Amino acid sequence: MSVIEKSQSNSMKKLLWILRDPLWQFIGALIGLIAIAWPIIVYLEDRPIYDLQVVILSNTSLVNVTPGFDDDIDITYKGQRAKNLSVVQIRLENTGNQPIRHDSYARPIKFKFAKDATIIESSVFDSFPKNIGMEVGKIGNEAVVTPTLLNPQDRVLIRFILVDTQVADNAVPFEIDARIANVLSIGIINALEQTQPQSTRLGTFVLLGGVLVFAGLLFAIFQRLSRRAETDIIEDKVQKIIEKYDDSRDKTEPVPTLEARRVLIAYLKLVDSANYLNVPSRIDIYDYGTLRIGRDTSYCDVILDVPYISRVHARVISDSDNFVLYDEGSSSGTFVNKQPINAATGHSLIESDIINFSLLVYRFELATRLDIPSTLEELGN
Repeated sequence: MSVIEKSQSNSMKKLLWILRDPLWQFIGALIGLIAIAWPIIVYLEDRPIYDLQVVILSNTSLVNVTPGFDDDIDITYKGQRAKNLSVVQIRLENTGNQPIRHDSYARPIKFKFAKDATIIESSVFDSFPKNIGMEVGKIGNEAVVTPTLLNPQDRVLIRFILVDTQVADNAVPFEIDARIANVLSIGIINALEQTQPQSTRLGTFVLLGGVLVFAGLLFAIFQRLSRRAETDIIEDKVQKIIEKYDDSRDKTEPVPTLEARRVLIAYLKLVDSANYLNVPSRIDIYDYGTLRIGRDTSYCDVILDVPYISRVHARVISDSDNFVLYDEGSSSGTFVNKQPINAATGHSLIESDIINFSLLVYRFELATRLDIPSTLEELGN
C-alpha cells in the first residue's frame, strides 16, 4: 500500500471516529434531511403552475331601505330606482408561474350574483401593470370578463355596483364560472374574514421547525456530555481496580526478585507497522507487572510515536498466566480482533489475538523456552 493510500485510509478512520460522536450524528442526519428536502423544494418551485385567484376586497352596502318605507323613500342611481345599493370590489390575479393566454379561455370568466340582484355598473378601476386591456361586461346579475393575457403576478381590480340585493358583509356574494386550459378552478379568498395570513402560517411552521432543530441539537449535546461523563466514571473505576490490585499485591505478596520480575512470559509481535519507522517489532510482557503503552516518554514503558496514539493509550496487566488489556480512554480506541475492548472490564488476551493500537497491528503470543533468556544472561545485561 502506497503512502498516499495510507494517508487516505488514516483520514477515513479519523472521520469514522468523529462520526461516532452524537453531536456529529445529529448534524449528519440534519444535513441528510436537507439534502433530501432540497430537490423536492426546487421541483415544487420550478414546476409549471397555472393558477388564478379572486380576492374579495370589500362588500359594502351604501344604501339599505328598511322594509315598510319603500313607498316613502325614492332612491335612484344614474336614473335607475333602487331599494338597496351595494358595492363589491375584487382583485383578479395570476398567482401561478405561467401566463394565462388569450387562447387559453374555452369559456370566459363569469361572475354570477344573486338572482334578485342587478348589476348597474362593472368596471376595471386599477391594474398592475397599467393598461392591461381587460374589460368587464354586464347582463342582469352576471358580469363577464373579456379574455385577456395575464402574466404571472398580473393583477386587475374590478368594481361592481349592484341594486336590489342584500348580502351579508362577510359572505361571498357571487359564484364564478369559467373554463381555462390547465386551470382546475379559480380560488376565492375573502379578505373580509379574520383568517390567519398565509405568511403568518408559514412563519409558524418555520418557527416550529427551528424549535425542533434546537431541541434535537440540545439532545445531541446532552448525549455527548453524558457519554463523556460515563467514560470518566469508567476510567475512574478502572483506575481504582488497578490501584486495588497493586495495593493487594503489595500487602499479600513479597516483592518479586529481579529474576522473577524479568521472566518473559508473553509478547506482542508487530504484524503491520503502517510504514511508520521506529516502531518496536516486539513488545515483551513480563510476569507480575503493568505495561503502559503510549506516546508519553516520561510515563509509558512502551513508546509508540504514531498518529492517533494517545499520551497514555493502553496498559497490559500480567499475573502469572492471565493477561488483561485495558484501554486508557484513548481517542482512537484499542481493538482486539477488530472489536473495541470494554474500558471497564478490559480484555483477557489469548494466543494469536490481533490487537490494533491506532494504525499499528500486533499479534499476542505466549513465550516459549527459546524466547526466554536465561537468568544469568538477564543479570549480566
